Amino acid sequence: MKDDAYHDINDLYLSMVSPEEVSAKDIHDPVMSDWIVNTLPDQASILDAGCGMGFHMVALHHGLPAKQSGKRYRVFGADYSESMLSSARANGVRAGIPTEAYRQSAFADLKHIESWSARFDCVLINYAIYSYPDSVLDYDTYFRECLAGISHVLRPGGYLLFNVRDWTSVVAGPKDHDYTNTHDGVAYHCRYTWEFGQDGHHKAHVTMRKCASDLKRETTLRFAERTPKELMALMTGHGYELVSIQAHGTGMLKFDTVIARLRSVQA
Repeated sequence: MKDDAYHDINDLYLSMVSPEEVSAKDIHDPVMSDWIVNTLPDQASILDAGCGMGFHMVALHHGLPAKQSGKRYRVFGADYSESMLSSARANGVRAGIPTEAYRQSAFADLKHIESWSARFDCVLINYAIYSYPDSVLDYDTYFRECLAGISHVLRPGGYLLFNVRDWTSVVAGPKDHDYTNTHDGVAYHCRYTWEFGQDGHHKAHVTMRKCASDLKRETTLRFAERTPKELMALMTGHGYELVSIQAHGTGMLKFDTVIARLRSVQA
């Protein structure tokens, strides 16, 4: 599929995912996790937009077991990559999530899903909104189009939760950034090789491989350096108000999580 940087990655995506995330007991963002269990009621409807392999959906479906809140959530998932979505469906079916809870969609194209219009109490975007497809020429325009899609499915008064990289930490860090994660005794390795642009548009050349095998994949991801406050300035014109911005993680893995409330849907 055009602009799908994750096409046919599937198994190799495990190089980016920790065993804790695969266990689906919690969301891999402590700020989101705490806010959800402390704020959203039992049976709240949540869309994981950019759900990847669906591990967070399973965690939410079971009420974030690590938190022992006693709550359960009605979960739905969307992802632009049909390859990733196929894995998410399979993981969801094993957890008891119906296949019809999943849709192939970019953020902006959520506005075309009429059955999801004003349906969700909360929309999550985990580690995704700061990246963009190759075809995008202007990130701010792209971000506004994404907001239009998200606003279509989010009920007035509902919440949008997303995280962004702390770019000061990323740019100051090493050019090569490595992850190794082991799943079921098999080690997976991922290397980011960063190429930083002077205009705040960056690239990461990503190599993923399954150790002790010939399975390997390379792809390029594009990123826009924007602060939470810069993104909130764009969101205010789309009917959103800031609830909180909170940092978590350290070094190259430092992020800011933004929680915003949709006051109204703009035409």
